[in-house]
Amino acid sequence: TADFVGGRDGAQTVVLGHKGDDNVLDLVLFVSGTSKKSSAVLIAPSTQVQVPSYGLQSVADISSLGETDLFETAMGNTLGVIIDRVEYVDDAGLEKILGADTLSVTLTSRVTVNNDGAKKIFSAGNQQISQKDALSLLARAEFTDQLDQLELQDAVLSAWFAAAREGLVSQPNDVPAVNEPLRDLANGSVTFASLPVTEVEVGAAADSPQLFSINRQELSDFVPRHFEGSLINGGKPR
Repeated sequence: TADFVGGRDGAQTVVLGHKGDDNVLDLVLFVSGTSKKSSAVLIAPSTQVQVPSYGLQSVADISSLGETDLFETAMGNTLGVIIDRVEYVDDAGLEKILGADTLSVTLTSRVTVNNDGAKKIFSAGNQQISQKDALSLLARAEFTDQLDQLELQDAVLSAWFAAAREGLVSQPNDVPAVNEPLRDLANGSVTFASLPVTEVEVGAAADSPQLFSINRQELSDFVPRHFEGSLINGGKPR
């Protein structure tokens, strides 16, 4: 993992983004720290950020506007951190990262997923889920509130990191490159969090999109706590 070291005390920050069928991101995961201690930070895809040359955009749409270096620049400026690697994966890539083994996941409520019209219901509570079910829960769950979706993604990814730490995730040889630093960071204690946001009022219509702005007041404490080894200029977001 030496190729990915970019911060203090061997810290690194990597980003895994999953592109859905519409070519925008429905999963945005930052993992920052070292192989001893790291933070896994989920970001609501419809969070609004400033993107060079494009102005205010949703995080989800950055992947459709340019290559991964555009994401690195936009989110690095937003958070005030060095991002060492960004990788976008499709369903096949995410399945390879999730591995062939089952995961022990605890769901706090019943969840419905929609796979091309075929719906499946997962009951609340602890259960063993397959690789394909893990993918469905991460990217195809039906929610009216994106923050509830983040809670579900937290549950699935927490289970993956715990399994990876115990050596219980079997993967193929052609797993996406971002997997290497993710597995390295999974070796230590991992704290999950979500980027602090505030919902933006966009209208009362039932089909109005749910949008968020970053809570700047909370961000000043959040970034140093979760990106300690990757800060730029003391971690002052632009």
